[in-house]
Amino acid sequence: MGCAMKGNATIGIDIAKKRHQVCVIDADGNFIGKSFHFENTTSGVEAFLKTVSARVSISEATIGFEATGHYWLPLYHALKRRGICPIVINPAQTKAFSNLELRRVKTDPKDASHIARLMRYGRFSKAYVPEGVVYELRRLTRLRYFLADHRKIMMRRMEACLDVVFPEFENLFRNNFTPTPIQLLSQYTTPKEMLTAGHSPLCNLLKSASRGHLGEDKAKDILLRATKTIGIPDHDEVHKAEITSMISLLAQIESEIKKLNVLISARLEEIPQHLTSIPGIGNFIAASIVSEIGNIHRFPSPKQLVAFAGLDPSVYQTGEFVGSCSHISKRGCSYLRRSIYLAAVTARKYDGDFRDYYQRKVAEGNHITKAIVSVARKMCHTIWRVMIDARPYEG
Repeated sequence: MGCAMKGNATIGIDIAKKRHQVCVIDADGNFIGKSFHFENTTSGVEAFLKTVSARVSISEATIGFEATGHYWLPLYHALKRRGICPIVINPAQTKAFSNLELRRVKTDPKDASHIARLMRYGRFSKAYVPEGVVYELRRLTRLRYFLADHRKIMMRRMEACLDVVFPEFENLFRNNFTPTPIQLLSQYTTPKEMLTAGHSPLCNLLKSASRGHLGEDKAKDILLRATKTIGIPDHDEVHKAEITSMISLLAQIESEIKKLNVLISARLEEIPQHLTSIPGIGNFIAASIVSEIGNIHRFPSPKQLVAFAGLDPSVYQTGEFVGSCSHISKRGCSYLRRSIYLAAVTARKYDGDFRDYYQRKVAEGNHITKAIVSVARKMCHTIWRVMIDARPYEG
């Protein structure tokens, strides 16, 4: 937590996409001039500095704003380039502070004054702002998660279309998104096209795509299911367009993810880290964890890292009643939580220590998901220790 500002003016900025609102107050909380706004441009920043300099000494004032989405980043770096170090505040802290008012008013000038007064009282924690390679890794890993999520959307859309045109296709392959079914659907998309092609072309395609693992029997099975399908026989052109479009988009996403993997691994090599020595953590997960945590010394104990990841239990209590069925708080960094959870899923399968811990939690009567969350908390403690000691995991 910060400490109360004494003898200095505080400048609160309410961030928006196109223009930012400013409020300046003195050490006693009195307004210095009227609230004003400036454009989110280079000339706008210069106008902001000129206006504020006419009221207070920039070098002695404290400037702060919320980490609102991504809109604050250009202003933050613009000020840093000018030798000014602004304070970035978590929006949840400003909201909690503004809720103390009996009469709540939501306007940009009011929000700016809330930020200024919050900084004056010093009741805030500075948000961590990644820089250099850590910043680059955060952008790259979050983009990869974004693409992975959209890949799932494409898959669901394609499966939904197949459920309409050829429901029986679901049981033909273990996974509809491996090379063999994808090549099959790319060339013969609908049941009608498969039936028109006939046995020999289907058999040759299957042998080639599966490298000889599939052939005669699978071709017969496909034709039999296509003959008896309950799928809609009409609108083949539309169904084909939808399925082939999803296949094309999936191929593009896979290609971009592969490019990102190369970039992420290259950037990760620039940072001394031992996270990849921990079971379940590969280059991508390690890069995500490093970029989201940043400086591990921000967390004096592993419990604080668990809370930052939102993996700590949320407890409901009122009077003498305490809820017995608690869930994780999910109040921290969702990207960090996701990466640690994925690492836990892998570690509990292949590492003896994590596997034994998982099985013990299941034996205690915990649901599988809850047991994995417990493993994720243990993973958090392991990550903290490895990063604090700056040495590989020893089990």
